[in-house]
Amino acid sequence: MKRQIVLLSFAAFSTSCAQLFAATNAPTFNRDIAPILFRQCAECHHAGAIAPFSLTNFREAKKRAKLIADVTRSRYMPPWPPEPGYGEFAGARHLSDLEIETIERWSRTGAKEGAARDLPAAPSWPDGWQLGTPDLVLTPPKAFDLPAEGPDIYRNFVLPNAATAEHFVRAVEFQPGTNGAIHHAFLLIDDTGDARRLESLETQPGFPGMLAGRGARAPGGFVSWQPGRRPVESPEGMAWPLRKGADLVLQLHLRPTGKREKIQPRIGLHFTDQAPTRPYMLMLLRSTSIDIAPGASDYAFESLYQLPVDVSVVGIAPHLHLLGKEARGWAELPDGGRVELIFIKQWDFNWQGEYRYVQPVALPKGTTLKMRFTYDNSEKNERNPNHPPRRVQYGIETADEMGELWFWLETKTAAELATLEREHFGTYGLRDKVAVNEALVRRDPKDASSRTELGVGLAAMGKTQEAITQLRQAATDDPKAQRTFYALGTLLAKIGELGEAESALTRATEIDPRDGKAQCNLGMVLLNSGKAAQAVERFEAALQVTPNDALARQGLEKARAQSGK
Repeated sequence: MKRQIVLLSFAAFSTSCAQLFAATNAPTFNRDIAPILFRQCAECHHAGAIAPFSLTNFREAKKRAKLIADVTRSRYMPPWPPEPGYGEFAGARHLSDLEIETIERWSRTGAKEGAARDLPAAPSWPDGWQLGTPDLVLTPPKAFDLPAEGPDIYRNFVLPNAATAEHFVRAVEFQPGTNGAIHHAFLLIDDTGDARRLESLETQPGFPGMLAGRGARAPGGFVSWQPGRRPVESPEGMAWPLRKGADLVLQLHLRPTGKREKIQPRIGLHFTDQAPTRPYMLMLLRSTSIDIAPGASDYAFESLYQLPVDVSVVGIAPHLHLLGKEARGWAELPDGGRVELIFIKQWDFNWQGEYRYVQPVALPKGTTLKMRFTYDNSEKNERNPNHPPRRVQYGIETADEMGELWFWLETKTAAELATLEREHFGTYGLRDKVAVNEALVRRDPKDASSRTELGVGLAAMGKTQEAITQLRQAATDDPKAQRTFYALGTLLAKIGELGEAESALTRATEIDPRDGKAQCNLGMVLLNSGKAAQAVERFEAALQVTPNDALARQGLEKARAQSGK
């Protein structure tokens, strides 16, 4: 009996010692938790950022201690979709097992604050900017009023004369100004004035469509934004030039949220003195044949492209919509080897990203880039917007589906870059453009804009008669589509159909008299038709809009000589 009492007393003593040890060594916010939150969470969880609450001090964290423990234990937070072991990315938000266990113990042991001397300095974001105060901040001059309901909207906002001097841009940061309304954003450059011309035709800020004007182009690298994307600086030698006086065009894909939204985001540009020295480009793999039956829980497709030159993969960016399940990209080497590039096992539309490798991934000529995406269109998919599920096809709206894998590629020489651009954009790229617009026209045969782009793509592939058929149909479907009449008239002029070309280009200039290209092309048609006096008027109109147009100047001289003026 005495022995039993002694044993019981020893057990009680051991238990109390363990409790005392746990209490005295319990994690505290200031010493153990703040460093984790400040490094991996506060970037989104601070005042004015995209997260719904802040985690920059003890009071904010303590009242959510159990929530923080739960979401970190399940690895739902911090959001970092790529699986470990499938590419080593810069700025990864992974928490270690020890960090997750420390947060769990802190919550379980009472979420203590700890000694003030242990608290590290909290990070700060001047005016909300994650990379620090930008060298130049731009915003659309006026807010766009997004209606509460209706279809998705593509809108382009011109930021005129963005820079007063020549600059090299090393990083771009985007502040949406609203949560949920912006599906994605692209930043483009236009030094032709065409985007500004298109915006001048509108009564509301910006102008519609997925095309930002004939002169708009991507500046280079990943210059875009999606929900959850963090800003990343370009690697050394990969800044992009912003010429003095050039316009920037902000292209937004907007989706109504159920309430009216004022859309007026801010763009922060960070400059460097170093000019770009490394040749690079963006390349895209995708499928436009997506057609997911209701109830299908493992719909999949694959796409591939063989590299014509040696490259290094600087970064990678997958894009799917709400039914996305898995996204995987890899490279198959000429010797039969395989290099994993990215694997997202649980796709989340709300946490997309563009991922840059810690070290670029070198791939030799002849390597095949591959992608395989899967989708879940069943009732079990909690993100499925349709109950019961419905058929979902390729399309540009959020309720449609997409499957895109973007590669940021670097070549060794400018000559190799030119080869890659020629092979990808000249062959694969044209077929891809045609396939995209064929899919959109199948979805909506009255979509004159997509039919016009289909015609333009077919013309570039040399399929002239097919292109003319598509453009004529688009002109019938939308008699106010200026780009359609411009493209149709220009193509007809190339094959000598001057009568119909004159009619189409005349209509294009009626819709928009400030389109200098249309005026110039119409002048050429009139000149070649023996109507020199009328041609003079058109060339003069073109030069009023674009005074430096050499073709219009030459045409004017010929027309004046022929007309005797």
